[in-house]
Amino acid sequence: MAQPSFSTKALVLRKTALGESDLILTLLGEDGSQVRAVAKGARKPQSANSSRLELFSEVTVHCAQGKNLATITDTKLLSAHEPLRWSPERTAVASVLAELLSKTTQPDLAHTQLFAASSRAFQALEEATEEKLVALCAAATIKTLSFVGFRPSLNRCVGCGDVVVPQHGVRFSAEEGGVVCPRCRAHLETIAVSPEAITWAQTLLGSTYDTLLTLPGKIALSFEVLRLLQSLIRIHVGSSLRSLDFLFASGLF
Repeated sequence: MAQPSFSTKALVLRKTALGESDLILTLLGEDGSQVRAVAKGARKPQSANSSRLELFSEVTVHCAQGKNLATITDTKLLSAHEPLRWSPERTAVASVLAELLSKTTQPDLAHTQLFAASSRAFQALEEATEEKLVALCAAATIKTLSFVGFRPSLNRCVGCGDVVVPQHGVRFSAEEGGVVCPRCRAHLETIAVSPEAITWAQTLLGSTYDTLLTLPGKIALSFEVLRLLQSLIRIHVGSSLRSLDFLFASGLF
């Protein structure tokens, strides 16, 4: 009996070597769920899939459904996103989004807006000038966390729900997932964050990529937002993003 098959648009998030010539691919499917599939012979230089299944590429894949992993039977390249692999700066920021997506998505768990948002994020990272890459990385990170259920509260106290106006001495609780008012600080574990970073995080979350591409990069503030998000990821996803740790230590920006 023939195996059931399916087709989906997908973003390539991760590649793992299997045997002498195969790859296990972690993909973001068009419905926002994770797809894990084997691409047989994809590591051979003469394989068509060796160029179509590069990291960050957008593809249409046809797969035969297996018991544990699907097997890719055909691939159509939609967008190679080649500039994301041409420079260490673009590769570093794109890797943060790819790793976050691979850690926060699951098979058969759809997030209807996630694929389109992630595809646009990769495109924005491809289009942006270098000084805006960190801001776009922070925007992609906070937007992705919001899509998968970890949206941070940036204007209301996570303890009591009161509005928190960014001012000197803003506190943030990674465990509770948002800002904390002065009255609730004594009861929650918090870290200090500048009011400018909270305001910038609100802008990154609420603005489209088209708008963000026109705004100043604010590299220092964007790194502060990313460190805040890393603390949130560590608690709620269960581990830090290695790609984000690399970005902090790399000195690329």
